[in-house]
Amino acid sequence: MGCLNQALKGLSWAASCRLARQLEAGLHLEVESEPEDIRLLSVLSPEYPSALKELSRRPAGLWVRGRVELHDRRAVAVVGTRSPSPQGLQRTFRLASLLAREQITVVSGLARGVDTAAHQACLEAGGRTLGVVGHGLRHCYPPENRNLMESIGFGGAVLSQFEPDFKPTRWSFPERNRLIAGLSRVSVAMECGPLSGTLSELQWALKLGRVVALPESLVMSQSWARSWADEGKAVVLRRETDVLSLVGEIPAVGDSG
Repeated sequence: MGCLNQALKGLSWAASCRLARQLEAGLHLEVESEPEDIRLLSVLSPEYPSALKELSRRPAGLWVRGRVELHDRRAVAVVGTRSPSPQGLQRTFRLASLLAREQITVVSGLARGVDTAAHQACLEAGGRTLGVVGHGLRHCYPPENRNLMESIGFGGAVLSQFEPDFKPTRWSFPERNRLIAGLSRVSVAMECGPLSGTLSELQWALKLGRVVALPESLVMSQSWARSWADEGKAVVLRRETDVLSLVGEIPAVGDSG
């Protein structure tokens, strides 16, 4: 009989998904407690995100600081460039604040720029936010977001598919993007260029059957965004409130279904 912590150590997403299927088929693995406020949620845990349970390929476990709640199934990813314009930051703050007021969880990647603004605006509006990181929860990247990371742990949850001591790498952040997409019903790219890592998250959202939405300002300024809109790959948001209709059919916490 092994330990789930050790079994997950260094696993790729694909290998972790295979382990999840084995767990659901009856494989028994122990879960060791962590000395800090870090918990490992097995795919069998009632707290394991319901949005991920819908996927055919879901990781066997997630390390979490904070709490995942039923309310988090109504989630929108707000992502974008690490170097946004002042207008992009303003739009991000407005959208994240709106989502918070509507009790829709904001998901982002705790990176500089748009991600940071989305988390901060959501917390300031009294909402819930999930921060998905590309490293273990004993680390913080970028380092200046450590206080924000701790605040999210109190007002939502910070999640990682990587063991707590895992240090950030170039490949771990694209893996993180898949988790952001899987946790979110809708992914909104606030501002990004054709070579931005944000496109990785949007591509995963499409592969996972999620909705991709782009502000009209982005569609007007970026040829790739116009192509996505013309091809029907993305919904165009002409105003922030348009996003509400994209998650409106998802029952709120306490509703049936």
